[in-house]
Amino acid sequence: MILTNCAACAAPLANSAPKCVRCQTRYCNKTCQHDHWRRGHKQICKKIYRSGGAEQYYADQKYAEAAAAA
Repeated sequence: MILTNCAACAAPLANSAPKCVRCQTRYCNKTCQHDHWRRGHKQICKKIYRSGGAEQYYADQKYAEAAAAA
């Protein structure tokens, strides 16, 4: 799973989009990154990093949702 949308505003991302240094969550610009940090990314950033980065964390989250629905 490749993250193709901004984590804060869900806008499509360019290949050179900024990302969180720790967990690699991607954003469309620095403003979205700053806003997302203040809205709660600060609390889950370490958890995302420890689970293998943003790609793995969100893939695991989607898998858990699909498994619960099945």
